Amino acid sequence: MKKYKKRLQHISPEILKRIAEVVESQLGLDFRDKTDDLENRLRSAFKGLSDEEFEKRLERLLKQGIDSSPELINHLTIPETYFLRNGRLFDRLEFVILPEIISRKLNGNRRINIWSAGCSTGEEPYSVSVLMNRLLADQSDWQITILATDVNETKLKKARDAVYTDWSFRNTPLTFKDRYFDVIDLKRYRLKPEIKKRVTFLKHNLKKDPFPPDHKFNPIDLIICRNVLMYLSGSAVISILHKFYDLLENDGYFITGAGEFPALKFDKFKPQIIDGIIVYRKNKITGKITAGKTLTTKKVALTKFTQKPVLKKLTEPDQKIISFKPQPAFPPEREPVSQKTDDELTIIKNLANNGQLEEARELCQRYVERNNLNSRGYYLLGNIFLELGDLAKAEENFQKAVFLDPNFIMGHFALANVYSMKEIPKESKRYYQNVLNLLKKSDADAIIPESDGLSVFQFSEMVKKIITANKLAS
Repeated sequence: MKKYKKRLQHISPEILKRIAEVVESQLGLDFRDKTDDLENRLRSAFKGLSDEEFEKRLERLLKQGIDSSPELINHLTIPETYFLRNGRLFDRLEFVILPEIISRKLNGNRRINIWSAGCSTGEEPYSVSVLMNRLLADQSDWQITILATDVNETKLKKARDAVYTDWSFRNTPLTFKDRYFDVIDLKRYRLKPEIKKRVTFLKHNLKKDPFPPDHKFNPIDLIICRNVLMYLSGSAVISILHKFYDLLENDGYFITGAGEFPALKFDKFKPQIIDGIIVYRKNKITGKITAGKTLTTKKVALTKFTQKPVLKKLTEPDQKIISFKPQPAFPPEREPVSQKTDDELTIIKNLANNGQLEEARELCQRYVERNNLNSRGYYLLGNIFLELGDLAKAEENFQKAVFLDPNFIMGHFALANVYSMKEIPKESKRYYQNVLNLLKKSDADAIIPESDGLSVFQFSEMVKKIITANKLAS
């Protein structure tokens, strides 16, 4: 077999610039300021080729576009997913959002359409399908469809196969895997047919029409697009948000990733806090979820909802159709609250994650009284106040956190988001820039504490997209 020596020469800046423009125009992915990264991905995608073949592939890419090099897409996108990723969000889906949607459909057209955009290998849409299975005991007179799309055909093939390893269950309890999967061998598990059949996988590029790829899924009640917008150019994000908005039912929900805040600057959507999770809805809100405390800002009202009114309301009209459990989804194993833990803040955080916000607030306030130089304590207290709907006290505690530790990246990020919600763009921009300046001092692969596992590189890209999108939307 002929062996080719490793190419040492660099791709010319002009060629990289043109390829970056092709990638942005056809996929929305933004590599215009990251040409070194783009070059590494090109070499990885086309490894094993001779210099001559490599150059021909680049020429074909420039002439014929991304579709001429499907293997490149696998290297441009960065899938990272697992079942029930962000457990608190799936609690809110099971106990607030999906029940509210079901409630609206009970006495009319019992059709629910859900879209998981950027689904990667399928763990997210299948997790939603599990929740629908738990919520609706009898689905015989319901039409429930979950559309799952991605631009990466290799990932979609794995999703359609619905065979997973332990790595995909790293944040789930044993009961989840035992209940919804069949064992193939010691390392592989196949999703049960009754969960799988509800999900339809299609290849789709969010940068291109039709939107969605099959109009039989219109109108859509819930769109989930997490950790996708952060990789796209600002113009692509705004265009996609317009399309998402137009597709949603008047009472529909749009859910994006934690920290992907451009939608707060997209004033067609109404941001709402549902027990600490920010979701977005169309401006027309019917009030079918009982509202609690409202945060009034200059332009944006963040409404905090509680779970109990929804559960009570839904269990009354039709007990035979809907069955609920009075506890969070899979609570003990996913978010254990162990009194044996050595970290008092971990206990408090777990209490907050399990919805015991008042108890968490009281314990955290006592903690910072005893440990008034601990930045983590003030940061946690700020997040608890944010979940309780008190922006002023959240801001106060985040300020204390960054005063005690000026290098606390997530503290600066939290303040940037608070000022974004309060419609103070100058301060929001200043703290986002603080985040970027701090990230420059860290290794790109390092994991940022308190960031839910994001690397310095991922977090930096996300913040840059937020700043760009905010500029475009202002």
